This record gives sequence, structure tokens and C-alpha cells, in this order.
Amino acid sequence: MVGYLKLHQIQKIFKATDARHQDIEALHQINAEIQPGEFISLVGPSGSGKTTLLRIISGLEEASQGEASLDGQTITKPSRKLGFVFQEATLFPWLTVYDNIALGLKLNKEKEKLTEVEEYIDLVGLKGFEKAYPHNLSGGMQQRVNIARALINRPDILLLDEPFGALDAFTRSKMQTELIDIWQKRQITMIMVTHDVEEAVFLSDRVFAMTPRPAVIKKIISVDLEKPRERDSQNFIAVKEKILHTLNF
Repeated sequence: MVGYLKLHQIQKIFKATDARHQDIEALHQINAEIQPGEFISLVGPSGSGKTTLLRIISGLEEASQGEASLDGQTITKPSRKLGFVFQEATLFPWLTVYDNIALGLKLNKEKEKLTEVEEYIDLVGLKGFEKAYPHNLSGGMQQRVNIARALINRPDILLLDEPFGALDAFTRSKMQTELIDIWQKRQITMIMVTHDVEEAVFLSDRVFAMTPRPAVIKKIISVDLEKPRERDSQNFIAVKEKILHTLNF
């Protein structure tokens, strides 16, 4: 099974732009192993390097030291094995739902796979909206298109950078449930950045609690609760409190 990720001694230093400023160490010796099919959440205070780490894993950012590897191969650049879902839905406003999802296949001249577009539209619950444009969709629906567009390339790992951060509480809760459904159906590795500890507990197999800058992984908390999870259960609340205590909130 593919999707095994290893992080080894990852350090990220942002060099000062001029002599008046100091270099900034964002990440300090990050080490972790993520197994195929796991759902991992990265939590921590703002500015703790969670998105920077996600971008290094995706190949969008280069580590100053150390490396991230996927199935034994060092990640040096973005690839179709690594899907990325940004916080804001980055859809092309002049393209329909169908065409936004199909765009990558068309650019890569994979017209034989266009028959799968309908499957992914159905997977994210947008059947009937194939011809709709982004301005006709709610924020949650736009993020569903974003997720489908990332998944249609069949990545080994799906990286999500606060994908539901801009949504209202009701839509966010609904999208969390739908993401779990997609994860279970596709059985791919997912790694998500979130500031919402409850969201992390609801979704994750393990939660990586990160420290303020320069960030290290302070603790890895396993969430050994059966899915779907009840947010008001004593066990759920206990895991949530454990993470908050680890983060010193």
C-alpha cells in the first residue's frame, strides 16, 4: 500500500531580507512517520510552522535541512502523488464545476479519464451541480469542488491546509463528516492543518501537537475512538482536553 511518509530532521530557516533583521527558524528537527491510510492533524498556535511543514511535504517549499520522503523517495518538487487543498477554494470563476474538476486531466491530456469526473462529482455530493459556476456555489460547495479536483489525480497523500477555516460552524461540521466518508472510501493518507482541536479529534487517527516557533512536535496523541465519533462523549472530551493541556491552552 502506498502513502508512507517519513519526515527526517526537517529544519526550516527563513533568511532575513536585510541586515536589520534576524533569520527566523520556523521548524526545528521535525521527525515523524505516517503510515499509509492514516489521517493526521497538525495542531498548534498560529505561526508554529504547520503550513510551512505541509508545504515542505507537498514539495512547494524546500527544507533548509533534513528531508521528507514518500514511499522511500525524497520529495523535491510538487507531484500528482501529493494533492493539496488550500484554505480558500482556488477555483477558476469562468469554469463550471465539471470543468474545474476536469482541468488537470485535460492539461495532462488524459482524456480517457474524463469519464471519472462524474464519479468524483458524486463522491463530494455535488451531483446536479455539474454546470454550475463557482459564484453560484456556497463556500462549502466550492471546497467540495476543490477536494474533488485534488482527488481526481488519485494522489497517494491528500494535504489539507485549514480547508474548512472560512466556513460557518454548521457547514464546517457537515464537511468534516463528508471528509471522513471520502477518506474511508478512498483509503488514502490525509494530513490536515487545523486550529480547531475538536475538528482534529473528530477526524484524526493521530494528532501532532506542535510548539510555538521554532516548532517541534511536542507530542503525538493517538485518537483510539471508533468512527463516526460523538463529540459529546466522555472519551471524546477526554482526548480533546489532553490535546489542549499539551498545547497549554
